[in-house]
Amino acid sequence: MTGVIEEVKKITVPDVLTIATEFSPKPGPRYSVNGKYSGQEFLEKILEKRFLAAESAKQTLTVNVDGLRGYPSSFIDGSFGELMRKVGRSRFEAVIRIKAEKNDFALDEINYILSTADKRRN
Repeated sequence: MTGVIEEVKKITVPDVLTIATEFSPKPGPRYSVNGKYSGQEFLEKILEKRFLAAESAKQTLTVNVDGLRGYPSSFIDGSFGELMRKVGRSRFEAVIRIKAEKNDFALDEINYILSTADKRRN
């Protein structure tokens, strides 16, 4: 049985994680029980492992949100917000970079949601 640390060590850290191609172009609800492509699923299957791999390699992880069909606040908070609550704002901000070249509104929306994510609990 391999633990999360062993799985993280096996990950090669690319500098960009593109949600639309590596997860889904249609982000879903906050929790997996509420539907497909949830923030919780993205966090548990991809984001947290890639975050830990980048952090241990002393690299940043750019998360590209271009190509998504919408930016549900429940998905953003259920993935990025929950990761921030887990690891703390300073660790999160030292590693994660959000990229949205095609939609400034998306970046503004995500930054707004994350601005208070560590102050609230679901």
